[in-house]
Amino acid sequence: MKKNGLMSNEKGFTLMEIIAVLVILGILAAIAVPKYMGLQDEARKKAGQGQIAEVKGRLAQSLGNYMLVNNGIQPTNGSALVTYTNTLIAASCPTSATTEGDFEFHCTGAGGTTKTVTITVSEVQGTAVSGVIGTYTF
Repeated sequence: MKKNGLMSNEKGFTLMEIIAVLVILGILAAIAVPKYMGLQDEARKKAGQGQIAEVKGRLAQSLGNYMLVNNGIQPTNGSALVTYTNTLIAASCPTSATTEGDFEFHCTGAGGTTKTVTITVSEVQGTAVSGVIGTYTF
């Protein structure tokens, strides 16, 4: 039998049921959102590490080229390797912060007799990242 346009066996949710569902959704959101934000930062750091791996590959390739040209002799230090790498391909291991694609990074070659190059990624997709540093030693 119809009563005010509704069937007598039709029922809706009570206010308590709706509030319970909203509380549960609020708790889930409070747990999920911070984890999601942390995942973005972690993804940026991993992408920065990928950029460091690419620059290490460039350094290894230019080291091989240097040794071929100089009868197997290595560069005297990291700074010399960075300079040689940049003469082969401009800004492939830049000494000042340079943006390449989604990354801002730079290389620091050690002086003296230290055969080390430090690669630092400072931004990924325009967002600053910290602690994304790699070392190439030859």
